Amino acid sequence: MTEPIPSARRTRRLSSSRAQGFAKLTRDLTAAHAVEAALKAAKEATETGRKVVAENRAKGAFLAAMSHELRTPLQAIIAYADLLDMEIAGPLNETQRTQLGRIRVSSKHLLGLASEVLDLSRLDVGGLPVRPGAHGLGPTAEEALLLVAPQADAKGLTLTSAISGSAAELCYWGDEGRVRQILVNLLANAVKFTPSGGRVTVSAGATQQAPPDAQLGALGPWVYIRVEDNGEGIPADQLGTIFEPYEQLGNASAEGAGLGLAISQRLARLMGGDLTATSVAGVGSSFFLWLENSATRPATPPG
Repeated sequence: MTEPIPSARRTRRLSSSRAQGFAKLTRDLTAAHAVEAALKAAKEATETGRKVVAENRAKGAFLAAMSHELRTPLQAIIAYADLLDMEIAGPLNETQRTQLGRIRVSSKHLLGLASEVLDLSRLDVGGLPVRPGAHGLGPTAEEALLLVAPQADAKGLTLTSAISGSAAELCYWGDEGRVRQILVNLLANAVKFTPSGGRVTVSAGATQQAPPDAQLGALGPWVYIRVEDNGEGIPADQLGTIFEPYEQLGNASAEGAGLGLAISQRLARLMGGDLTATSVAGVGSSFFLWLENSATRPATPPG
């Protein structure tokens, strides 16, 4: 015959069982609340993300439309200035020709700014296409140098190419037009911030491993193009922000909207490369355009 459990012991067992049940219920409720909070946070994050994407698209569409509306009349002004310069409507005196030249220069400057805004807005929404392929590094650099040579000559700068030998034979994988656009921007900046009598040099090379500050998603080998100047340089506390949109290099009163470097770096990364810089204030700057070596790509079959 089983002995009866004393009342005090039975009470303690019931109390312990109830405590265990309460603790389990508390844990379950806590877990449920945690799951609910996580789901709510995820939902809010998703909604916020969608809102940000929608806002960026709306901003991009507005900037693109505004840029287009600016480009059309500016192109017309430039065209009419060219017609006047041809003296189709009659001869011009020297004063008129000088003023016409200022109109042309200012219009082309504004047209360049509008084009930069358009490029940036298209990059923000992923609407700027790149057409990568294998291209010679030397010829692309030479074309960019030719485009900037008049600006360098006007300031009395020495613009030279140190791309020779094996470096001239290197090929990169990227969009030739976009690479040229990046190089022209880098060269124009170097000319702008280098005093008269200075020098701007373009060189190139190849490496298996890029420096740690280059954000490259694949393994090497890589090719690089360096644009080096002995201009005013960039202070160390500003070097980390030069690739941000609307950041001005050097003197804040310099011409431009501060978009060239931001666009150039985004274009480089869109092609799987990167754009980096080193600089010493009062000594000069070096910008490096990193691109994938086309030797890593399989040969394209003929036809």
